[in-house]
Amino acid sequence: MQAYTWVLYDCLKRYYETNTKFCGDIRAYCSVLAQIRKFPTNPSRDEMFVENLEKHVLKVGWALRKNNKINDLQILCSEICLWRPRSPLYTEDIARMLIVCLKPYDQSSAVVRWLGIADAPWSAIVSGQTQVRVPSEIAGNALAWAFYDDLKSYAGNEQGNGMNLRGFIYTLSAIRAIIPDVFDTHEAAAYAAGKFAGIGWKLRERKSLGQIEEMLNEAVHWGRGTALHRQEVLTMFFVSLQERPVDVLQLVEWYGLDALDRDAFQPREYEGKQMPSHAQDLVKAYLDALMSNDASGNPIATIEIKNAGCERVIPLLDDPRCSDWIWEPYKLGKLLCEVGRYSEARERLAPIVAKSQTEPWAWRAYAKTWETEAPDNYEKCLFMGLSISNNDQFSRSLHEDAAVLFARTGRYPEAKAEVLLLDKLCEANGWRTSEGAGILKQEDWFANTESVDSNELLYSQLSQGATELVAEELPWTQFYVDKVIADQNLAHIVVDDPSRDCYFRIAVKREDIASCVSNGLCYRGRFGSEHKSIIGAIEPFPEATMAKQFTSTYSGQIDLVQNFGFVNSRQMRVWVSPALLDGKQAKQFQQASGSCRKTYKPPKSALVKGTWEWEATTLELGAEAEEDSYKLKGTGRFQFARSRYAKKDFGFVEDENTGDEYYVPAKLIELHHLTDYKTIDFVAEKSWDRKKNRWGWRVTEIID
Repeated sequence: MQAYTWVLYDCLKRYYETNTKFCGDIRAYCSVLAQIRKFPTNPSRDEMFVENLEKHVLKVGWALRKNNKINDLQILCSEICLWRPRSPLYTEDIARMLIVCLKPYDQSSAVVRWLGIADAPWSAIVSGQTQVRVPSEIAGNALAWAFYDDLKSYAGNEQGNGMNLRGFIYTLSAIRAIIPDVFDTHEAAAYAAGKFAGIGWKLRERKSLGQIEEMLNEAVHWGRGTALHRQEVLTMFFVSLQERPVDVLQLVEWYGLDALDRDAFQPREYEGKQMPSHAQDLVKAYLDALMSNDASGNPIATIEIKNAGCERVIPLLDDPRCSDWIWEPYKLGKLLCEVGRYSEARERLAPIVAKSQTEPWAWRAYAKTWETEAPDNYEKCLFMGLSISNNDQFSRSLHEDAAVLFARTGRYPEAKAEVLLLDKLCEANGWRTSEGAGILKQEDWFANTESVDSNELLYSQLSQGATELVAEELPWTQFYVDKVIADQNLAHIVVDDPSRDCYFRIAVKREDIASCVSNGLCYRGRFGSEHKSIIGAIEPFPEATMAKQFTSTYSGQIDLVQNFGFVNSRQMRVWVSPALLDGKQAKQFQQASGSCRKTYKPPKSALVKGTWEWEATTLELGAEAEEDSYKLKGTGRFQFARSRYAKKDFGFVEDENTGDEYYVPAKLIELHHLTDYKTIDFVAEKSWDRKKNRWGWRVTEIID
């Protein structure tokens, strides 16, 4: 029986042999297929035969399509459609071949009916004119490949020629309506998303943004986990439509900021310059869109949309991956202020003000959060921005606000001074006339009021207490003072950053801080974003947890070196300064104890890192050491070091009485021309071996 199946298969193969009568005769070919169809096959027995049979039929079918022999293909289809489910030719690949090849023709209805999908041609299925069902995995996969074939044909070539966008979108809609679940997990989904993004990029090159909007209108119907909800599609839309606020809102609402993958947060590099990540660009554009106006000056987003936008952005900005972003938290703070969430806005803006204390734009944004709730606080922060401003462009809005505030509170001479100053700034910088100033000029008081000369002194007076307002919004942060340079008003401090679980060293240039802190002590203060600047007052904080990391006590023998010394132990090596030793009359290896702190030693070159070392802050001397405990004489044989990695520039001498070895430095070897196994008289002193972290002995003198 098995031999007969191979005879039939041999007849099929002859269809391609040019020297036979059977060559190219599709009816004869189908006749053989009919015999095989009626012949009982056993999957376990005829596995190789079934596999070869399917491959050959596929080869013939695709060749007929390639050669445009549609009539022959329809004859082949008529035979294959007689094969029942679970038969050798009822497979996904065969179904794909038939439905893809015959979609444009009436015979497609036979294929669709054979798969149990519908009793209608392919055109009726795509247009939604008939009820469709997907009875099996084979039918679903065949539909997926057929739809993908349509998408590929509508996408055009690599240059975009032959593109049919309407047909492409129409097909996507059909997929979404008929086989969304099947298509989303099918291997064709990735190809479809790639084609979709590719069309978008080509349209962007042509500046056809209206057509890209049509694509977005279809894409928003594809939710998470679907074929089009992919990072590559998001990137295409954002790059193309980022200047259109309405589209940006729709794009973010569809994709979701919480769906951004890890790659979206990676910084980019372009022409050697560091660029923001895709995620940062998207959030910035989204916040701008939420606060933008249309051509008539009306807000694009409603209060409900703005609040929903805040809820999308807040969790993202709290992510550690966004900790170094500046403008996005600033824009979020302004948006929160717009929707009346003032306390949340202050929470976002306070760290930015603390970091950018000399920036008027930061103070203005923070001041706006108080305008409704506490006008006095609004005034303080507004004038703080003016008192520190040295940039006319950034302070222009502050001057406009100040003019309105003065006029509203009846301080007309000051208000007129602000209006005149605005006119002067606009004229000097070539700016258009201030609209706010123009309105104030039309009020009755303006013509009847004499202006004051300047409001500059008033700015400082009215801004008192502004920094304290900002400081109250910020948590306490502990820091350790490493080094104070009083004449430069500079303090080098180490800040504890719990959010990053690390310490880092910064320099703070503030006279009030440099004059009230001491080396080696811990304090606490209010820091801006990234913990690199202090705002407001500080206070001592001896109970700081970081104190254990930077202060300690020591005890041991002091090793004097010229006018300074070291107290060594296995736990630490403490440097004792000349100032502490001055007047103490310490003896070599005398017992010493006291308190110590860590100090930073800058690197000697850019190729190495700085180090932290212990420095004594107090010194108490104890019992003196006997000379023979740290100095001895002996006789022994010298020998060079024999390490395979060491140069022969040092050696050891072995005491002939005790057998102990003593280190001999290179300078003594060279001075006395020592050779291997030479017997010498020597003087050795106790010394600290930093590599082995223990006490050892070192030859200091050779007696000739």
